Parts: sequence; C-alpha cells; structure tokens
Amino acid sequence: MITEVLAQFMSIFNSLLTVGILAKLLAESHIVEDMNSILLKEYYKKTALKLVGKREKKEILSKGIKPKLQEEENNNNNSKPTKASFDQSQKIASLQKKIKETNFAE
Repeated sequence: MITEVLAQFMSIFNSLLTVGILAKLLAESHIVEDMNSILLKEYYKKTALKLVGKREKKEILSKGIKPKLQEEENNNNNSKPTKASFDQSQKIASLQKKIKETNFAE
C-alpha cells in the first residue's frame, strides 16, 4: 500500500525537484549578470570621469568638498546647505552630464 502511494508521487516529486534545480541555476546566473553589470558600470564611470576632465575633477576637489564635510561634522550643524555646497553639487552634476554625452568611441 505505501509502496503504491510512493510510486505515484515519486515521479511528481522528481519533476518538481528538477524544475527547482533549474530555477535555482537560472536565478543565480541572473544575479551574477546583474552584479557584473553594476560593477562594470561603476568601473567605467570612474574611467570616464578621468577621460572627461582630470582638470575639472581636481578643481572641484581643490575647492574643498572634503574640508566642508569635515567642518559640518565638527560643528554638528543641521542647517540648510550653503550656496557653495550647491555650486559644488551643480559642478558634479555637470560632470556627470558630460560623461553621459561624451562619445568614447572617438
């Protein structure tokens, strides 16, 4: 009696097990593909930033993004952003726009 019941459900169980293994492999491959895509985009954005303008990047960094952040931490000030930080964010946004518009095939 038990052997007959097991014989009926064993084929269904094996089929579901096979489908589960295939689904797991498919999901893993998509996850790896997505992670590689994210890492490559990050790498090429850094490279593009270097190609678009090392001078502009140095200019932004020389104006003191880091010192301003340290000043804000030291003051523990929760005030509104200053005009200088707004200008810096505008420059960073313009750099990102130039990266998107640049044709690196040239």
